[in-house]
Amino acid sequence: MCSASKSAPTENAAAVKQLFTHLRDQGLPTNRKYLFVIDGAKALRAAIEEVFGSDQPVQRCRNHKMRNVLDELPKEEQPQALNLMRAAWRVSDPAEGRKRLEQLARFLEHEHESAARSLREGMAEMVTVQRLQLPPSLFKCLGTTNVIESPQSGVQKRTHNVTRWRTGEMVERWVASAWLLTENTSAKLSDTVTSGPLPSFSEENENPTPPPRRWRNMKLSRPQPSTKAGTPSFKKR
Repeated sequence: MCSASKSAPTENAAAVKQLFTHLRDQGLPTNRKYLFVIDGAKALRAAIEEVFGSDQPVQRCRNHKMRNVLDELPKEEQPQALNLMRAAWRVSDPAEGRKRLEQLARFLEHEHESAARSLREGMAEMVTVQRLQLPPSLFKCLGTTNVIESPQSGVQKRTHNVTRWRTGEMVERWVASAWLLTENTSAKLSDTVTSGPLPSFSEENENPTPPPRRWRNMKLSRPQPSTKAGTPSFKKR
């Protein structure tokens, strides 16, 4: 995993490209395959393609996606949509996961077209961790940007009292020091997922509310068993 910081007035394509170029100049190979986990910002996507190539695997943050979709739904319909998205992302087969998400999008578009449109946007990059056949235990931590949101939250906590920044070098020095301190309290990637400032949707609702009537007939496809006895038609990766 690689992390870096560089001061910039805004998160635009030029600033992100400058950061990636800086990493390259510091020795990071750009001819290798990396997994980029991003929030969907167009500036990030453009910079990745320009510096690292258009064939790099990109995983869109599922927490950002869920928040965007839920913001387009009435409150009483949010829990059911949330559970169906979670179920789709727990599937190991990427094709099956996308199929379930598309079924949900078709269901939503009748009354909530904006929610369906938000769900379909970048859908192929919602299941990249499955497409790469990563262990399901890594779906949570590599399926969201929490892995970087959490350190950023730690930096903010340790620097928010500073009211006078003299130079850009001072900012970078403080940020680097805060990151090192935050690292000491971070959990290992393989053990658990550190929670960032975004709400975590990885756990089920403690007090789920009954779904609205129109949701009760919403059914997702299930993998069908093979005709050969004892041989399933899908493989658990």
